[in-house]
Amino acid sequence: MKISILLCFAVMLGLAAETPVLMQTVLDGDRGELERTLQQGADPNAGDDHGQTALHLSAATADFGALKLLLDHGADPNKRDLHGMTPLAAAAGAVADGTAVEAIVTLLLSYGADPNPLGQGLSPLAFAMQRDHEGAVAVLKDAGAVLGNSESLAMLEANQLFTRAMKSAIFESTRGQMSESEFMAAAREAITEFSRALRINGMAVPESQEASFLENSREQYRNLVLVQESKDGVTQ
Repeated sequence: MKISILLCFAVMLGLAAETPVLMQTVLDGDRGELERTLQQGADPNAGDDHGQTALHLSAATADFGALKLLLDHGADPNKRDLHGMTPLAAAAGAVADGTAVEAIVTLLLSYGADPNPLGQGLSPLAFAMQRDHEGAVAVLKDAGAVLGNSESLAMLEANQLFTRAMKSAIFESTRGQMSESEFMAAAREAITEFSRALRINGMAVPESQEASFLENSREQYRNLVLVQESKDGVTQ
C-alpha cells in the first residue's frame, strides 16, 4: 500500500520558496506587524505551495500570541495542507515545551478544531503521544480524540523511529552547530529507518516521495537557521 509521507518536521517547517506575507511575519516573530497586516485585510487562510497557512506555522512553533491573533481574524482551525495536516496536528507534534503545546492545543479546540480529522498519516493524539506531550494528550483525550486505525498506529511507530534519529540533528542545528550537509546526512538515515518500519507493516513509500522529503528537510534546515537568527536578533 502506498501512502503520502507525513513527517512532521518537514511538513511543519518546510516553507515554500514563495512564503505568504502572514507566514513570513509569523516566522519573523513580529506580533505588531502581524496584527497590522491582518487589520489591513490580509487573508488569514492564504497558503503556500504546500498548502500550509500562517496558522499551521504558529501552531507548529507554539506561538500562542500569533495563533490567537490569526484565529480572532478568521483563520480556519481545520484547514488542511496538501499532506492532510491540520493546525491541531501541527501543534500536537510541535518540537516545543509541553506546557506551551498544551496551551496551543487547548486554544485550537476552543475555536472549533476537530480532534479527529480524517486523513492520511498520524492523528493529533498520535502526534502528541509521539512527542510525549502529556498535557496535550490529556486535553485531546478529554475532547474525544482517538489514535486512529492500524495504519495510523504503524505511522506512529515509524515516526517515533524518525524522531529519535533526527532529535540530535534538530537540536544541534538550532544551536548553529551542524552544517547543512551533516543535517542532510542525518535526514537520509532517518528516512531509511522510517521507510523500513513502514515496509515491515506492509506500507510502501515511493522513491519520489522520499526525494520530496529530503528536499523538504533541506528547506527545514534553512528555516531552522532563519528562526535561530531571528531569535538571536531579538536578544541582541
